[in-house]
Amino acid sequence: MWWLFPPDKLGRVKDENGELVFDVRHLEGEGGAMKVLQEEGEIIFIPSGWHHQVVNLDFCISINHNFFASPTLPHIYRALCVSQDRVEDSIADVQDMIIERLGAKHDQWEKEWLQEVQNLLQMDAGWDWRGFWETIMKNLKCPPSVNAPIVSRRNEWIGGVIKQYKKRREWVVLDTVRTIVEDIESWLV
Repeated sequence: MWWLFPPDKLGRVKDENGELVFDVRHLEGEGGAMKVLQEEGEIIFIPSGWHHQVVNLDFCISINHNFFASPTLPHIYRALCVSQDRVEDSIADVQDMIIERLGAKHDQWEKEWLQEVQNLLQMDAGWDWRGFWETIMKNLKCPPSVNAPIVSRRNEWIGGVIKQYKKRREWVVLDTVRTIVEDIESWLV
């Protein structure tokens, strides 16, 4: 059984702290979800940005394939930024401890802090900045054989996200990630 929520209905499945609820079945009217009963042998597609919950009613094997298309890249980028902000807010006390230990003037504290955030972001969102940019690089090197976007449009979407990323402190602090982004830029010319 699937419960599906389009992006404009996400507010219905968040608690008072803005976190997604664990089980939408406990919400009044199940949060207004679109309910879908998936039968044996059927495949279901969940559009990008849709929240979903699934409960297996019988023994089954789940095969998932997550992907995003180039036009959704700005949306995926913003979602990762929001996830990082949420992670940072949840462990702000750790930042204070790192600064206290290493000193505020020493830039090493920020490297350690951002690495801690990246580790938690990986667990929370399923990837961190390194994984995000590596995915883009992989798709530049091995583009899909069918339905590939027009190169100029693809480059525009990627270039726009790079421009935004360069305004973030991660651009300066995360050396390995910066190298990946610079490599991506060389593919866009």
